Formats: sequence, C-alpha cells, structure tokens
Amino acid sequence: MSCYSLSLLFFSYSVFLLSVQQLFLCLLLCIAFGFLLGNFGFVHGVLSYINNDRSLINNHVDAIIPFKKQYNMLYGGFYITISFLSITALFLKPLYKKYYFKLLATFTILSLIGSFSPYFDSFFNGFSMPERRWVYALALSTAGLTAMLVQHIQMITVKQFLLASVPPILFITISAFWQQSFYSWLIFIPIMLVLLLFKIKHPFKYLNIAICCVLIAYQFTLIQNYQDKVIKKYTPNIKTVSKSNIYSQQTSSKIQKLKENQIDDLRRIDMLRPLSINSAMYYNFNGTKLYSSIYDAEILKFYEKDLLVSMPRNSNSYYASFSERANLNSLFNVDYTIKAKDDLHYPALSKRIDSFKDQDEYFHIYENTEKLPSARVVNNIYNDTHLDSPLEKEHAMLNGIITNDKKSNKQIKPPNDLLKSANISYNNASYNGKRLTVNKNGGGLTIDLPKNTAEKYKTLYLMMDAKIIKPRDMNYYISTNENKIFRYRLNYRYIRPHHTTTANIKSTNTVHIKFKKGTYHFNLKNIQGEDYSTLKNATKDAQSQNIKFHNKHTHYEIDLNKNPSGNLVMPIIYNKGLKASIDGKPVKINKVNYLMSNIKVDKNDKKVKITYETPFFKTSICGMLIGLILLVWLRKKYKL
Repeated sequence: MSCYSLSLLFFSYSVFLLSVQQLFLCLLLCIAFGFLLGNFGFVHGVLSYINNDRSLINNHVDAIIPFKKQYNMLYGGFYITISFLSITALFLKPLYKKYYFKLLATFTILSLIGSFSPYFDSFFNGFSMPERRWVYALALSTAGLTAMLVQHIQMITVKQFLLASVPPILFITISAFWQQSFYSWLIFIPIMLVLLLFKIKHPFKYLNIAICCVLIAYQFTLIQNYQDKVIKKYTPNIKTVSKSNIYSQQTSSKIQKLKENQIDDLRRIDMLRPLSINSAMYYNFNGTKLYSSIYDAEILKFYEKDLLVSMPRNSNSYYASFSERANLNSLFNVDYTIKAKDDLHYPALSKRIDSFKDQDEYFHIYENTEKLPSARVVNNIYNDTHLDSPLEKEHAMLNGIITNDKKSNKQIKPPNDLLKSANISYNNASYNGKRLTVNKNGGGLTIDLPKNTAEKYKTLYLMMDAKIIKPRDMNYYISTNENKIFRYRLNYRYIRPHHTTTANIKSTNTVHIKFKKGTYHFNLKNIQGEDYSTLKNATKDAQSQNIKFHNKHTHYEIDLNKNPSGNLVMPIIYNKGLKASIDGKPVKINKVNYLMSNIKVDKNDKKVKITYETPFFKTSICGMLIGLILLVWLRKKYKL
C-alpha cells in the first residue's frame, strides 16, 4: 500500500481525484485499519522473529551474484522463469503511457536490477542469508506486463515490436547454447510473435481467443519443463514418501505399539531418522527434534550454552535429541529410543526390547528403565551460578529445580575430574596446548583413565572445545569411542556458532578421541563419571508420589495424590502464554530448569489445570473488533 501511494506521487493518473494531503491521510488510515484488522498475525510474526535465534558466523554476503545457470530468469533458472513477452514489453515506449503498465514496469525493472545483488535477496529474507523469496512478486508483475502488452498491442508498430523482441530472444538463444539444453516451450515463441504481429496489422474477431489459448499452452509447457528438468529431483512423490527414511507402515505400526504402552500423556519417543525430516509429525508422536526456520531461541540456548548437548548436526533451524544422555532423557520423558542397528551410541539404563527391519534397514528399540513421571514435586532449589558442568546441572534438575530467581537451599557436590589422573598420548597427531594437528584420518589422542573407572561408573562425560581451523571447506567429526559427533565445514552458510560440547560415552578405562586430518582448536576441559544413583533415587521418590498427568486436548490436568508441599515441576516448555489453576484458583507458573514449567503446590491440593493462551490474544481480538467497527462506521458515514 505504501509503495502504491508513493508511486502516485511520481506517476500522474488522469482519473485520480485525491490531493497529496488527502492521499497521505488515506495512507495513514489504511495502515491503521490494516494493523488493527491484521494485528494478530503481525504481532505474533514480529514476536516470533524477535524470539528466534538464527545466529550465523558465515554472514558474509557478496555484492554481486555468481554467473550461474540457477540465477537465469529467462531460461532454465532454478528460482523462476519469466515470459519473454514481459521483457519485450519493457522496451515498448508507447505502453508507458498507461499508468498501471508504468507501475508494473517500474517494480519489474527495480526487481531485475536488485536481482544482481544477494543483498536484495537478504533484505526479503529478514536480513538473514540470501534466499530468493521475493520472486513470487516478480512473477505477478511480469504476468501483468504480459497481459497489458497483449491488451494494448495495437498502440505499437510492427517495427517497435520486432526491435523490442530482439533482446529477450537473443538472450534466450545464447542461454540455450550455453546451457546446452532445449526446452519445448521455445516453440511457442515464434507462434506468439506471429499472432501478435497479426493483431497489430490485421486484427480479426477470434484472434484474441487464439492468443489466449497459445499463452495458456505456453505457460503450462513452461511449468512442465521447469518441473521435469529443474526441480523434479527436489520434489517428493509417492515412491519417495513411501521410502523408509521418510514414512513407512512398518515403522508406524511399531511406534503405535510404543504409544499404547506409555505411562501418561506427555511421553516422548526419540527417533532421529532421517535427520532433516520432522518424523514426529508424520508418525504422530511426541518427539525430540524439530526442523523449522522459527522456534523459541531458549531451546537452542538450553542445548548450546546451558547443558552443552552435542546435537547430530550444528546447523540453524534445527535441534534434535539429548545425545543419548540418560538423565536428560528421563527428565524430558523420553521413554523409547529407535536407533539404527549399527549405531552403538544409545542411552545408558535402557534395554533393547525389539528389533525390526524396514525395507533395507535394521533398527533396535530401546526402553528407558528409569522413567520419571511427567509431574513431580521437589523441594531443593539450586542457583545456576553455582553449577559448572553439565553433569552437575543434570543432578540439580533431578534433585530439585534450577533457578536464578531464588536463593539456593542446597548445593551439588561437584563430581571428580578424572582428567587430573589420566595419561594422554597422541596418535598421528601433535598438540601444543592450544592446537591439535592431526596428520592422518582417524588420528587424535588416547586417554588412559584409572583402572577402576569402568567398574565405578556407567557413563563418562567429556567436556571439550573442538573446532577445526583448516581446511575450512571440509565437514569433520569428533569421534569419542562409540559417540561420533558430526560437524559442518566452516564455510557452510548455515553453520551455528561454535560452543563447548559434551561427549558422553560408555564408561571405560581407555578413551579414544579421533578426528579427520586437519588442524583443530582443542581443549579437553574435564572428564566426569556418572553412576546414575541420583537418577535412580529421583525416579523412586517421584513414582511414590503417584501424581497422574492427563492430556485433555484443550488443557492438561494433574491429579495430586501423595505429594508433599513444594515445587511441582513438569517438562512442559515454559511460555508466557501458559496459565494454571489449583482447585479452580489461578496460580503463577514459573520458569525453572532452563526450559521447564513449575507451580508451587501444597500437600492438600488436589487438581492442577494448565491451559495455554497466545500472548496478547484478547488484546488482538479487541483490536480486530475495533478496526472492523470503525471501518463499517466510516463506510456508512462517507458512503465509501
């Protein structure tokens, strides 16, 4: 609307009756009414953008696009292929006498100029990495140019039309030879030229119908060519959807059986395959991963800064799993884990309950043997500033709640650092205290721990900084015994900023950390052992409370039974829209454990009800109603 109003200031329109002042007032009213009527989507879109985290380290944007086929907009491009007639129209001066043609032509020319710079793409992608999401507007404007050319073709001469057709046809011809490809829609170019020339010189009754039919056939052929030769390999079909790595009936039936055995309505299943697909949505279960451009930044903060979870890939728009850390799985209600047969990195304290073959792949299903209830009452309070390692934080969440709003009433005893009594040797690698140089794939270091380590603990946590320095263009891994952590190359455009990570492995007396050939920034900070006594005690205590959790679809209900007074904690991701009541009386929900929700309860309380209302929901509805009422009133008063 703003762009249209600005255009009226520059391009005169014979039937436009408003002055500049009236136009400005009209623009303000339109903006106001537009905001009131559409405030719900606008406000939440802005909030989503603000609360999102798409931190990028490779945010360099080139000034000019590369000379590649995919950017060609007239022939064989990946993003869009526009009609040659729309470019022809831009060279026809008589058509610029038409106001709407001038408007569409200006937008098209500016878009074509802007298309040469990735900064233009970045602007229309929320100032993130360049993506051509604006080409749909270009498709609309060029379609309008083509329609107006056909409508007003008799304003121009044969010579003007032929000369204007030369640039786009010449460009298309050169592109065809350069790409060494032929598209069948090319045959419609001479047909359209002949028909339009006839309309200029000898218009007859049914010529417009013939032109429309050819245009439709031309466009359908162009779309079909684009589908077959450009994007077919990116487009799923029935066969690709039925493949096991996306969806299969075999896996679906296994998941359905697991859901039937869940102890309440807030349990989760961890299934990573495939990494980039939202499997939980396809199979309809509560999962542990999400691939999305927008979600709460607090989730990534939990993974990268608070608990130092090593995800399967360090990419934006993605989080997944808890790196098979048994404490986190229990805290977040992960009851079952589905892993590939040859993947030996699975959660401790889990037992294999089933195996199955899906097409050409074999999978194991593991069940968590220490299932924490979905709601439990705890009394210990820990302050985050007093907790250093991920293992300390896990123990604090198992024994109580972590918060910065209250004073601690308990302290966590730091686990012993096994690194202090370890012997380290280097294999096909050298280390100068900061940089690790690996001379051969699979080189790295061997850590010999005290002899009783394997017997004393079930899992080892290795807290480390490990980031490749060179080569920059190589994907790499951090392989710690059975735990192989994948990392993208440094020049990958969507790579997440580096952070300290934790590699958790089965307890052993000897640890091998291996890398690809290259130079790395490396710092092994500590090694701690976990015997899971804290988790077992927490599970036993929570199960004795016999608290029942129910999903009522519109709300959650929690039946309190034998619980003591204290803090009711649930693995429900905290959000400002959450509301709670105890026995019908509203109570406050607090954020604890970095992500979880907490309610203060008394031992005599019976039922907790939790609902969710989108922030500013009532305000947004009122704004919409006010805007609608004012709009109706103005239309009646001024007979608009």
